[in-house]
Amino acid sequence: MTSSTAGPARADAAEPPIGRAAEAARIAGHLRTVGHPSTAGHPRTTPPAERGLLVSGAAGIGKSVVLRHAADQARERFRVVEAAGSPAEQAMPFAGLNQVLRPLMMSGLPIPAAPSAALAELFGESDGTADGASCVRAADATVRVLAGVAAARPVLLLIDDVHWLDEASQRVLIAASRALTAEPVALIAAGRTGRGGPFFEAGLARICLEPLTETASRAVLQQDGGLPAGARLERVIRMAAGNPLALVELARAWAARPDPLGGPAAADPLTARLRAAFADRLAGLSGRARDLLLVAAVHDDDRIPVLAEMAAALASGGDDRDRIGEAAGEAIGDVISEMIGDAIRPAEDRRILIRLTGSPTASGPAAAAPERIVFAEPLLRSVVLDSEPLVRIQTAHAAVAACLGPDDDRTLWHHAHAVVGPDEPVAAALESAAAEAAAGMDFAAAAVLAERAAELTADHNVRASRLLAAAAHCEELGRRDVVGRLLAEAARGPLGLVDRARAELLTLDLGDGADDPAVIGHLRALALATASVGEDALGWELLAAAALRAWRADPGPAERGRIVETADQLSVPTGDRSRPDPRRLFVMAMADPVGHGAEVLSALAAISAEDLAAAEPRAVAAWGMAARAVGDHARAAELLGRAGDGLRAQGRHGRLALVSAMQAGALVADGEFVRARAVAEETLRLSESTGQPMWQAGALTVLGLVDAVRGDFAGATRIADELAQDPVAFGPSLVRSLICQIRGVALMAAGRHAEAYPILRQAFDTESAAYHVSGRISALGHLAETAVHCGAVPDARAVVAAMAEVHRSAPAPSLRAQIAVAEAFLAEEAQGAQVCEAALAVTGLPVFARARIELVHGRWSRRNRLVAASREPLASAAAAFDRLGARYWAERALAELGAAGERGADGRPVSGPGTGAVRNAALESLSPQERQVALLAAQGLTNPQIGRRLSIAHRTVSSHLARIFPKLGITSRGQLAGRIGGDGMDGAADPAEVEP
Repeated sequence: MTSSTAGPARADAAEPPIGRAAEAARIAGHLRTVGHPSTAGHPRTTPPAERGLLVSGAAGIGKSVVLRHAADQARERFRVVEAAGSPAEQAMPFAGLNQVLRPLMMSGLPIPAAPSAALAELFGESDGTADGASCVRAADATVRVLAGVAAARPVLLLIDDVHWLDEASQRVLIAASRALTAEPVALIAAGRTGRGGPFFEAGLARICLEPLTETASRAVLQQDGGLPAGARLERVIRMAAGNPLALVELARAWAARPDPLGGPAAADPLTARLRAAFADRLAGLSGRARDLLLVAAVHDDDRIPVLAEMAAALASGGDDRDRIGEAAGEAIGDVISEMIGDAIRPAEDRRILIRLTGSPTASGPAAAAPERIVFAEPLLRSVVLDSEPLVRIQTAHAAVAACLGPDDDRTLWHHAHAVVGPDEPVAAALESAAAEAAAGMDFAAAAVLAERAAELTADHNVRASRLLAAAAHCEELGRRDVVGRLLAEAARGPLGLVDRARAELLTLDLGDGADDPAVIGHLRALALATASVGEDALGWELLAAAALRAWRADPGPAERGRIVETADQLSVPTGDRSRPDPRRLFVMAMADPVGHGAEVLSALAAISAEDLAAAEPRAVAAWGMAARAVGDHARAAELLGRAGDGLRAQGRHGRLALVSAMQAGALVADGEFVRARAVAEETLRLSESTGQPMWQAGALTVLGLVDAVRGDFAGATRIADELAQDPVAFGPSLVRSLICQIRGVALMAAGRHAEAYPILRQAFDTESAAYHVSGRISALGHLAETAVHCGAVPDARAVVAAMAEVHRSAPAPSLRAQIAVAEAFLAEEAQGAQVCEAALAVTGLPVFARARIELVHGRWSRRNRLVAASREPLASAAAAFDRLGARYWAERALAELGAAGERGADGRPVSGPGTGAVRNAALESLSPQERQVALLAAQGLTNPQIGRRLSIAHRTVSSHLARIFPKLGITSRGQLAGRIGGDGMDGAADPAEVEP
């Protein structure tokens, strides 16, 4: 490859490669000194080595990209000459020099004839050798040619892959670079770390490319358009270890194959480019070295004596235990020295495959003694496995199993990968091990074991059952990408009733037809059928799925009644009857929140602290969602926050998006807008990473409502339009009801009450597609307030009266609060004070509801000349709205307060934002994840605790905080609470997370 070009740099070449800004700046600074008037034509005082730069790094680390950027930046001032070494020409003397000079010699530039002729003769007569004399002649001619070309325009030589450039060309180019001290000629070469040769021995100034940071790695994937989702993304970033080529190629390789579950024997897929980049690392290794690498690749123990014994067993066939022990100690040092780079042998002079480490528990001199080996780069493990035939890998697993012995738990896994073809005894043992792992909440191991059990199973029905078990474990992990593949494999033949029910339940968890009324009825019937054959637990799961979808879609009272009837026919698990069964409570609340609301509320109130401490997170989540359905939003937010923390701790991400969406919905319905927004933003991230678009819609409705109450008409309308155009989101009536509320509140906050009222009214019309039995509750106060401004008070009073009748049978706290707000707005003028005082006396009023009543009360008092009495409720309301971020109401309360004669420090009537608005403005300057990090840090959580809460690395938390502080104008963590408040999200850290 060669080119000689001049001219303007490309318009898109201004930005340095991702993560390489410092290196690009150093190269740019180096080039500024070449051909500068202060140096051109005059003897240089800088060392000759600085005439050239060597960019070094591992294969795929981005050396070529850095050189291309240098070329693009230099073309405006330099004549750029590019060339590259290649394995095919490495043994051909002057092949690389020919690449560099021949285009210049044939370009028509004014080059002296004598050196051109000498070079042409040299290139033509080479017989495969290059003696010292020919190199001297070549160097002299090269200097004269380059000096002639540089007289008209500075020259930049860019030589890539110099480790493959023939030695003669390397010596000539180095000599020419040193000789051209007074000429505007620069040389930048790039070569692979670990190789020798003249360029590496010449003492050139060195730029060593290090692996990219995690942030830069994600940016590279985003730029390439191959950003994987969920677990794929994290694995690609982990295995690539900051290598740009590995990042891009691994992402493409994963995109082209089904998602695996991983496990001790799994290897990452490799593309042709990755194989080419790493293949030479294994070339020329001895058989013993390859044996050691292979057992290290298939086994998870990195101790040198253990791996040496296993490698010896692999070499001997594992038959003679005494001979294995002797062989394990023979020449292990020589074997390791083939692959190592450490303090004894400089890394750049060796082929680095492994690194030695001391004992992880030792200290002092003992820690320096090498006891363990690890692969120098994570991807090398996959390279080793990819390079070996299957029979060798199976033999290695057998050798490892033989060395471990029957009492080691890992023996089963290796034995399972050593067998060829179906093996029912091994498969049954794997199935049992998977069940034990799941009982211990190790769902990742359970999924891997169950899938391998299925692979070794011949009978279709048994195989399908094991595949479905693996899929269920993956669902717990949030690996819906793998769930779909396992379901497809299980469905290759007929399934029995129970397995068909399990498969349909998992399919619905993927969102297929989730809220279709026909699907709801089918799930209900399937629940009865599975329970009739003794599968009560599965029956309850199916009925719970039907009830959840009934709550979202509201198929009508008849179908909801049938779900309740089915629940009465299923057996309730025996046990502690004093504690409400979460599954039954969930079904009753979701299917019939009005008819069974009182029963559910009473049962929820009876849950004790001891019950909560003893309950499993999914049970707590069921209680929390039941509370959400029947309108006990404060209790719902508390329970769902607790359940989310428990699910995170157990690694059960499959339900996190649902739990988070429910919590965000409860918070926004309760008027906790700042907290709701933070949780909704986390829900978006969770639902995207786990592939659950139905919960993305729930998060977006919350964000739309928050924008509406903040007075952001454009933002709220944009979200409502997005939801209305999404067929997945727009199907359920709950979402339609909330879309109406987003639009209605946004119009109300814009002062367009006549437009807002009919939109909000749809939520209460049983014939409307936006009608929802639970969703309508949070619209009641807005409907009443809008009615006052557009002459619709009689109609609104009729709606409030109807909702009061609902409250008599289902005394939900949220409905009682909304009725209190609505009655305050709609009260007759003469009864205003009395109605407001009665409303304020309602126990358990949410802060937002109380502030709205106080606003009405204060305004009534001011209008009736009770000016002094109006100030206290108005001030209280203004402070509450300000803290909650309810900008529309905060401005109205401040205006009323100013009209009541309240003065600020400057003597003027109070108006404008308060401290809460300033805090909200500070939060607005942050990205969604920065906002979550800031709110958690303000509560006192440590970086590791925040990382666990948000499923990010603690180093990423540190990076976020480093960006957050300048944006907020603070310099320390202790200033966060004062800047944004410490009550933005759920309380303190879980006691289990507190660090010493």
